[in-house]
Amino acid sequence: MKRHKLVHKLLYLLVSACICVLSVEIGFRIFLNIREKDVITVLSKKEVLEKAWFQPHPHLLYVFKPNSLFIMNGYKYGQFTINQFGFRSTLDFDVKSIKKPANTLRIATLGGSTTMGVNDDNEIWPYLIGKYLSKNIQDKDVEILNEGIMGYTSLDNLLDLSMRVIDFNCDIYVLYLGVNDLLPRAPLSIYRTDNAHFRKTLHENLSYVSIFPSWLLHLKSFRAILQLYGIPDSRGLVRNTETSQFRRGFKVPDEERDLVNEIIRQTVIRNIKSMVGIIRAHRPEALIILSSFYDLRNRQNLNNLNDDFMELSQQKDLIFVDAANMIPKEKDMAYDYGHFTPKGDRHMGRLFADVIIKNIISNVSTDKDHLTLMR
Repeated sequence: MKRHKLVHKLLYLLVSACICVLSVEIGFRIFLNIREKDVITVLSKKEVLEKAWFQPHPHLLYVFKPNSLFIMNGYKYGQFTINQFGFRSTLDFDVKSIKKPANTLRIATLGGSTTMGVNDDNEIWPYLIGKYLSKNIQDKDVEILNEGIMGYTSLDNLLDLSMRVIDFNCDIYVLYLGVNDLLPRAPLSIYRTDNAHFRKTLHENLSYVSIFPSWLLHLKSFRAILQLYGIPDSRGLVRNTETSQFRRGFKVPDEERDLVNEIIRQTVIRNIKSMVGIIRAHRPEALIILSSFYDLRNRQNLNNLNDDFMELSQQKDLIFVDAANMIPKEKDMAYDYGHFTPKGDRHMGRLFADVIIKNIISNVSTDKDHLTLMR
């Protein structure tokens, strides 16, 4: 009898609590509707991974979700097709297998969002390299692996090269990177060349939701409480162009700015040297193109990096392409400082294709597995 009374009391308390929570939730939603306001959205880890354009990787911050399709926002509503290997597709010139087919010229482009491209799949410059080359190298198949992904620094490109890209045994590597390395700037007491001070992992972003049941996260009243404690909106993790939640920002004291910029320059060059070393250790005959970075803002720290790129190209026998000065500095070339419009992408694609055709491939011979490229 006593046991039944206890059960009834517990049920009564449970039902009362549910009614109380439901009443608060309904009242709060009415309040928000009257005030025309809303609260943050807090998604569970499962929901984030289902909705996001990325997927976790055991060693990289994030990679594209293989065999996916999404619409780019923020620029030209570019349609993004991600291939089976988790790289942005280059359509007719996409890699079909990890093993490179015979009689094939395979090119990898590495960088951040300015390499990835923000226009439709058939308008970005890595695709256009394949299109222009295929008209001039008709006795060889052309494949383009576009490694570029939004938010990647030269360190991310280095890691991605060593763990994913190198397996595709490319003949030519185009390096168009460096601008995202300006983002980890921080006071000298905080700055780390491995970007540990700068990066926020997916686990860090979702750690606060792991302890709460999914149904609780759907209550706007509970999300309002989380918002008061500074919990960010989870939609930032699934927006197509949004990567800010994967990084931290710092203000650099004026007296440290020049030294921090110098350290970043040295770090970028170190990372590129490491990329060159990995490529040549794996494929000594591979050709490496290093390009200066196109910047409509004409920032001095990027100009300094571009000078470093030219000097490094001479030291390491790389092919230097001065995109910063060869692409017209016109406003209709880029949406902002350097994310190309279709017109800008056409100029970039033509520039790199011309360099490959006129200055790199003077003779192309093939055996069962490899092309031999001679300058």
